[in-house]
Amino acid sequence: MNVRETPGPPPTPPTDGPIGGSPPPTRRPKGRFSRREERAVTILCAVYALRIVGLYMVLPVLSPYAASLRGSTGLLTGLAVGAYGLSQGVFQIPFGSLSDRIGRKRAIVFGLSLFAIGSAIAGAATTAVALVLGRLVQGMGAIASVVVALAADLTREQVRTQTMARIGVWVGGAFAVGMTVGPFVAGVVGIPSLFWATAVLSALGAIQLVVAVPEPRRRRQRSDGRRGTSEERLRTGDVRFLLAQRPLLLLDVGTFLLHLTLTVIFVVLPFVFDAEFGPGRIGRAVVPIVVVGLGAMVLAARYTDRTGRSSRVFLVGGALFLVACIVLAIGGTTGAGAVAGLGVFVLAVACLEPTLPALTTRFAVGPHRGAAMGVFHMAQFLGSFVGGLVGGAALGGSLLLPFLLLGGLVAVWLLAARSLAPWAGPVEDN
Repeated sequence: MNVRETPGPPPTPPTDGPIGGSPPPTRRPKGRFSRREERAVTILCAVYALRIVGLYMVLPVLSPYAASLRGSTGLLTGLAVGAYGLSQGVFQIPFGSLSDRIGRKRAIVFGLSLFAIGSAIAGAATTAVALVLGRLVQGMGAIASVVVALAADLTREQVRTQTMARIGVWVGGAFAVGMTVGPFVAGVVGIPSLFWATAVLSALGAIQLVVAVPEPRRRRQRSDGRRGTSEERLRTGDVRFLLAQRPLLLLDVGTFLLHLTLTVIFVVLPFVFDAEFGPGRIGRAVVPIVVVGLGAMVLAARYTDRTGRSSRVFLVGGALFLVACIVLAIGGTTGAGAVAGLGVFVLAVACLEPTLPALTTRFAVGPHRGAAMGVFHMAQFLGSFVGGLVGGAALGGSLLLPFLLLGGLVAVWLLAARSLAPWAGPVEDN
């Protein structure tokens, strides 16, 4: 029998059940994953890590290998490293939009297939041009934005920052493993074998995605039966609309600057470490710092989701970002200054890397979330590409000017991004 809801005290519990009625349902503690979310996020992170661990294993030895191939030039050697980031940046928006149309999982499988094909081309390459082509095709499988969008679809707002942090931790772990193990494995089996292994890992990731990752629940229709606002009906390819949203634009600029600076650091600092500590010693300095940064990222994400103070973590990360640029500008050419600057920067990444995409998924709701994440990751990868150019131009000279310029840009961005703080507080459940 239906009971009409009326104002006043709640109705008496039914007497045909346990004495006193059924106990009230318990609400899941804020900032805790449900079992479904835990399983989905873990498997999704594993799929993404399978794809990129081979990529990072190749990265430390790619330039010398490209230089040894037939027809190699300095330009082609640089393109062998940077072509992946270029095509990744170009194809982020198309893949994000495609995922909104055909579904996240189908888009990810398609991207993994392209990445596997590119890895096979690079593994079979005997010329520098063929290697560059393989790297370009690898980058065309631009699934980063789709993975983040799918993770957002499968989780609640209360655990969104922790979700992004988990993705960041898995990526950081793959980075640490790849950079440490890659040169050793390449010396044993050869660099082409690393590319072939990457192709196999991508195929395994696609199978794991299809079998184990659940489909996201469909968005609820409006209760009033209306079709929604004009913004909700916009096609996801309408990039002008997305760029006109000031919060999204500021977040895109933030990830562009963060990854630009990251790439500059990893172009110029290896030479500083080699000169100060001896050749091949960069891993001994980088890996411990990365491990500390991963731990800090997890703590920052948990603090954000359990307290709802994402604006505080966001601003602290921006301030650390600015300090890191200043430290590297002043002392980046010395061993101690390089280690200090890198350490502060990694702490900044620990705060910003999960917070930036989490805020993007919060602001980009509705049918254009995939395209918005495409713009976000396009900015990220184009930042990496531009960072490679800036870092190459800075080699052999002073680090004062490039890092001071970066610090100035970060300061301007941080002042503008303070307007995000009032919007970055606690949110209600989806």
